[in-house]
Amino acid sequence: MPLSAYGFGGIMSMWNIKQTKEFQDWFDSSDRKLQADIVEHVEVLKQIGPQLGRPHADTIKGST
Repeated sequence: MPLSAYGFGGIMSMWNIKQTKEFQDWFDSSDRKLQADIVEHVEVLKQIGPQLGRPHADTIKGST
């Protein structure tokens, strides 16, 4: 799936993605195919931000 840039008024806006040490440890221990899939989804998240919905993201119960 090609990634597209989403922005307002032609100005591309990018979101900052933070990660935890636990995530980084899990990511580093994952196989390369899974890492590539994760990176692809994170790139979409960086472009769309919190409005990103299914199938790329979902709500975590108990999150605020």
